[in-house]
Amino acid sequence: MRGLIKKDIFTMKKSILLVTIMTVAILIFAIQEDGYFMVPMLFIVIPFIFVSISYGYDANSKFEEFIFSTPIKKSDYVLSKLFFPFIYGIVGAIATFLMLKYSNKFQINIILFSCAITIILCMLLSTVNLSFLLKYGEEKARVVLVIFYFCIFGLSSFVSHNEAFQEKLIQLINSQSINTLIILIIAIGIILLAISIFSSIKILKNKEY
Repeated sequence: MRGLIKKDIFTMKKSILLVTIMTVAILIFAIQEDGYFMVPMLFIVIPFIFVSISYGYDANSKFEEFIFSTPIKKSDYVLSKLFFPFIYGIVGAIATFLMLKYSNKFQINIILFSCAITIILCMLLSTVNLSFLLKYGEEKARVVLVIFYFCIFGLSSFVSHNEAFQEKLIQLINSQSINTLIILIIAIGIILLAISIFSSIKILKNKEY
């Protein structure tokens, strides 16, 4: 699996550099405009993009046909595609924590809740995207990708500029036990993530090369 991860890093090094520059620029914009909720949204979108780019490289170069003629397990292939979502989920949670803490506008329970949501959605949505790519191919997945972009950035813009919604959300979270919420989110996230991973592996095993 390490070899597959190294391959993805090598083939996407230009994309990684470009996305890193874009990430820094958006983070600076978010800080200047008090767009705090843009940060977790950003780190949810980025791994989604990386999974699509990585699969696109493999599809265009017919890498799958080559790699599955070797002893490489299909489960290793699926898990290797989740390397970037895992890394960005952690980085996103850290960035979200620092951003919200720096603002001095949010209580620690809101910050921890946001961090948990960032990690779970970062992994889960990327895994669902991978399942869709494996099932329907790159062309059809592009339509889903465009719809996903509009939804995420639309939601981010709505939450960032709607103070009334933010207040209601904060009140809702404050009315609950934060430890219970985080444990519940993580538990549900892990279950859904496991289902998505096994679904991707099953789809891949049923494909003929």
